[in-house]
Amino acid sequence: MDAINLVKSMYEMVNQVVIIDTHVSLLPKEQLINGGNEYWGDTYREYPDDTTPEEIAKATWSSADNPTSFWFTRPSLMNIFSNAGFLSSYECFAPIHIIPEKHNFENNGIESQDRCTFVGIKSEICKIVTWCGYV
Repeated sequence: MDAINLVKSMYEMVNQVVIIDTHVSLLPKEQLINGGNEYWGDTYREYPDDTTPEEIAKATWSSADNPTSFWFTRPSLMNIFSNAGFLSSYECFAPIHIIPEKHNFENNGIESQDRCTFVGIKSEICKIVTWCGYV
């Protein structure tokens, strides 16, 4: 799958951090298997089949050349980061995700449950030493 390979390519290209702003599926409706790993999500229709190239060009928040896209679930996205090699990944809530008002979506910021920002951190495995003592 292209999205999984894209994350793997980003891992190879960066020194420390990858930030992905994307949609997520709120329900695990479809299963994908890639490299022996299981991922879940849902297919989203970007625009009807009879949409003209001019209309597609004006739909700036839709795919430029795919009538459908696959939205992974949050857990699957975290697994994609991990399987690509990132040692740490998380969903970023600050700064809040802002959807331009002109797109007239119902909710912005953290209320936008299916539009999220994720961060993958590439670093070396290190030994963590802790001490817990009583004074």
